[in-house]
Amino acid sequence: MNIISINVGALNTNCYIVTSEDETLIIDPGDDNEKITKVIEDKLLKPKLCLLTHAHFDHVLAVTDIIEKYKIPLFLNQKDTFLLKESVDFGHIEKFVEFIDEKTEISLGNVQFQVIETPGHTPGSISFICEDESVAFVGDLLFAGGFVGRTDFEYGDEIVLNESIKKVLELPPNTTIYPGHGPYFYINEWKV
Repeated sequence: MNIISINVGALNTNCYIVTSEDETLIIDPGDDNEKITKVIEDKLLKPKLCLLTHAHFDHVLAVTDIIEKYKIPLFLNQKDTFLLKESVDFGHIEKFVEFIDEKTEISLGNVQFQVIETPGHTPGSISFICEDESVAFVGDLLFAGGFVGRTDFEYGDEIVLNESIKKVLELPPNTTIYPGHGPYFYINEWKV
């Protein structure tokens, strides 16, 4: 599996382009469609789908352009639909949207991703775990240096966020965590 991190938008969001064999998925296409598509085109990649860890504007502003250009589905947790509707013309992209939850498994080439619901930052926050490769894409759940996602929004919940963090911290200590902002890190490096 190959992971490319692209820093996009005013809030320096991490967009991840993940490839296994000849398939590619895009995680959290923040606000820079041209930068994202240039990497895809330069590397001759074939996007299969687009995933959202959550639907805050800084993680979704290139969604419409990406899914229309590559004609790929957009996977997100239904509980974050209200946030997606605040940032994009949902009616325009609704035909591409597929709702996912913890029962969903995502295959990419020869690897599988498990979906884990990790709410607290938003009601529909989810993480994508690939145990075979020891990686987890966690959005704004937790960050390097012991930092955690904001819960001061009216729909945020610090208690729920802490429960979600506990789920992720149960992964093997050598698991690489790819957050929504900032550098990647290993679970055994994370301390509150």
